[in-house]
Amino acid sequence: MAKLLGDALGLVGIRPPWRITGPASAPEWLPSQRPSTVYRKVAPTNTAAQAVIPHSESDKIYDIKYAHRDGRHIKSHRQTETFEAVLTDVVGDAVSEGPVCATGAAPSKGYYGTIFKGRRKYMDTNDGGYTR
Repeated sequence: MAKLLGDALGLVGIRPPWRITGPASAPEWLPSQRPSTVYRKVAPTNTAAQAVIPHSESDKIYDIKYAHRDGRHIKSHRQTETFEAVLTDVVGDAVSEGPVCATGAAPSKGYYGTIFKGRRKYMDTNDGGYTR
């Protein structure tokens, strides 16, 4: 019976201490390879998910909306534009002061010749929208 018990323990890996030789026979010996549960309690990808709640006033939180580089390329602005608003933006107050806007009469010969002769269309750019 003792022989069978000793053989069964030997198969499992439990040996009598007097039969262990080498450095493992010393009482202060520790294995060089520690089990993974000792040096890493939680794997890096298995951290608990925690929500990050901003604790600042709403006007001090940075707004991360995409900012367009040019306001003329925004679709909502182009839909609401009128020709008069574009003229006021390009020419200034000269259109609103003259008789052209008030009566709707045809403009004088020099008006379109001097102001619009060298101008491009409102949405055209000569460098693809990039400025130097």
